Amino acid sequence: FTGGISNSGTISAGQFAEGIFVDQDSLFSGGIRNNSGGRITAGFSGIGLNLVTTFTGGISNGGRISVSAGTGIRLENVSSFAGGIGNSGTISAGGAGIGFMDVSTFAGGIVNKGKITANSGVGFGSVSTFDGGIVNSGTITAAGSGIDVSTLTFTGGIINGGKITAYDTGIGFLGGSTLAGSILNSGTISAHGNAIAVENVGNFTSGISYRGTILAAP
Repeated sequence: FTGGISNSGTISAGQFAEGIFVDQDSLFSGGIRNNSGGRITAGFSGIGLNLVTTFTGGISNGGRISVSAGTGIRLENVSSFAGGIGNSGTISAGGAGIGFMDVSTFAGGIVNKGKITANSGVGFGSVSTFDGGIVNSGTITAAGSGIDVSTLTFTGGIINGGKITAYDTGIGFLGGSTLAGSILNSGTISAHGNAIAVENVGNFTSGISYRGTILAAP
């Protein structure tokens, strides 16, 4: 499939459905865009990929994605993803705002300049290689963790210049062989658990730096 998908209207999907869904595709190029003014309402995920071999062009949301029980933007069983994920709009989800699992290679990073309200703001696991880092300059409000990462090799670091409010951990890197790039906070992290947590990492190359505000429970 070439040419991508762009939405500037309204998509309403059912309780167990996805707003935009790419399934069992060997090659998808051109990316997926939910533009400013675009509205996606669904039960399972707003934008979802499953069993995709190669995806290029990235995914971006400049409008509104509302998911009652699932994930705002979901990747699952993807071999190669390029172009990154960007949010400059609003994502509200009962599960993760941006979440994926079983991804072999992810390139392009994740950038949130908008607003994410979810059980987990940005969360993923079972990822072999993640390149491009995670940057938050917007707002993440999570009932669980704000940013929760588990991947074998992660490059690009995690930067918060916005605001993260989480009931559990603000920023967590919870398992992997290599974390290349610093964890930097110049914004605000407010958490009932750990503000920043790094656990079970074989090689962490650049450390943690903060000059913003951190509020965490003892």
